[in-house]
Amino acid sequence: LAKDRSNIDPWLDGIAKAGIAMAAFVFFTGAANVPILFGLWLCQRSIMSVGGTWYGFGWEPQLAELGFHAMFMVPLLSLNPIPTSTPVPLLVVWTMRWYLFRIMIGAGLIKIKSGDRKWKDL
Repeated sequence: LAKDRSNIDPWLDGIAKAGIAMAAFVFFTGAANVPILFGLWLCQRSIMSVGGTWYGFGWEPQLAELGFHAMFMVPLLSLNPIPTSTPVPLLVVWTMRWYLFRIMIGAGLIKIKSGDRKWKDL
């Protein structure tokens, strides 16, 4: 992509490549655990911290929050699925519901606040 590759920050390349590798592992195996999701979350937060304007939109922090919540929904170290005999803790379920509620309310309020007649005349 860049004509002069010597100017690309190797740390950012490494973070991006690590994130791609972990995401590909989760995608192709269909399994994740806390260290993998923490690594993905850490890569995302690292790039967000230097992303400036490109990562200043509302959905980036929301996506990072969703990744943080997901860490509480997977096994600690095992790559096996969570057994049905040990369900996800109720607190984690309610925090995810609260997260989704905030997303839905925020999306609706933005549409109403836009002043567009299509949304005001509901």
